Amino acid sequence: MKKISKILIALALIAASLSVAMPVPVSAQSINNCPAGTDPLLCPETGGEAKIQERVGNVLRAVYAWVGVIAVVVIVISGIRYMTSQGNAETVKKAKAGIMYAVIGLIIVLAAFAITELILSAL
Repeated sequence: MKKISKILIALALIAASLSVAMPVPVSAQSINNCPAGTDPLLCPETGGEAKIQERVGNVLRAVYAWVGVIAVVVIVISGIRYMTSQGNAETVKKAKAGIMYAVIGLIIVLAAFAITELILSAL
């Protein structure tokens, strides 16, 4: 069970890093409006601050989505473990703990998402 959890976490981290590392196309017009040597994301004429806030928001949303997926997978795996425990008290205890911790993690992720959206909309 620990191997499966480690593999799922590793896959989620790889997928999250790929979604964060995706290049964002920058139009030639936005580059031409900035002074030479200026990062287009920081160029005030092109709304650079808004672009940075959008990127940060997109990155955080991707992270929250992947953590939520991991929590749901852990809930499913723990549920299967609970159903197949055949009355073994130790297995039941571990499965209940897994479900409880995953639900608590999911609640925390949803709260963090709500707080992030509130802050990003206020900016």
